[in-house]
Amino acid sequence: MTYYAFVLDANNKQLAPTKEQKAWFLIRKKRATLVSRYPMVIQLKKKIPDQEICKDEIRCGIDDGGLHVGVALVQKCQTRNKVIFKGTIEQRNDVKHLMDVRRGFRRYHR
Repeated sequence: MTYYAFVLDANNKQLAPTKEQKAWFLIRKKRATLVSRYPMVIQLKKKIPDQEICKDEIRCGIDDGGLHVGVALVQKCQTRNKVIFKGTIEQRNDVKHLMDVRRGFRRYHR
């Protein structure tokens, strides 16, 4: 799977995401600086005019499950949709057991 990096220009305007390899290339050539490692965000050192900014829509998809929650950012392009970022959130499943133990301790002291 291809990984993408989020891009900001010198005025902190959001630009279209780029491939991670291209982002590292720009950093090595001193054309950009690394803002965040995960998710990868770079900031360009030049200003981009408004008419050159890509206006593709980015949607957030959430799949709620019992143990895991899936999150994805998808860029809707003219040719195909690109998955920009995806990840999972693992929910705690020990809360009921901990509440039962706490209730037992309370009842024992009464």
